[in-house]
Amino acid sequence: MIMLIVFGLGVVVFLFFSVIPILRGAPFVPLHKKWLDTALEFLDLKPGQKIADLGSVDGRVLIETAKRGIISFGYEINPLLVLKTKIEAKKQGVSNLVFCYWKSYWGVNWGEFDVIFIFGISHIMKAVEKKAKKELKPGTRIVCFGFKLPNWLAIFSKNGVYIYQK
Repeated sequence: MIMLIVFGLGVVVFLFFSVIPILRGAPFVPLHKKWLDTALEFLDLKPGQKIADLGSVDGRVLIETAKRGIISFGYEINPLLVLKTKIEAKKQGVSNLVFCYWKSYWGVNWGEFDVIFIFGISHIMKAVEKKAKKELKPGTRIVCFGFKLPNWLAIFSKNGVYIYQK
């Protein structure tokens, strides 16, 4: 009986941290450092600007942007990755600029940000585009890693990094 309960809990944990994130967004795939470097070089962000990383995973976008004085918000549905991000931000000395939440980015208003980062997956990009069109203020930039927005024209495109502006 105990083995059955342990097995059941294991299945629930697997579904919560593996299958559900894939259906709601994208699986955990670490971002290539060269992709992030390419985007940050083009964006030329200034201290005090605000970014959001949608599906912030292990927080590498948040931490790298915070090191440049950027106020960085992350939304992640895996609570363990949120905790990992907070610990790493503290280690790196940028916890005052990194705000990571255990929350789906679909329930967040994106209108307060200067730049949105997303490493999505093809089946969600149309919904990302629709929400961005509705909520983003003019001039806001969207950085997509790996997957394009289906109907917007990129202002920058290089090696899997696509940057758009509303």
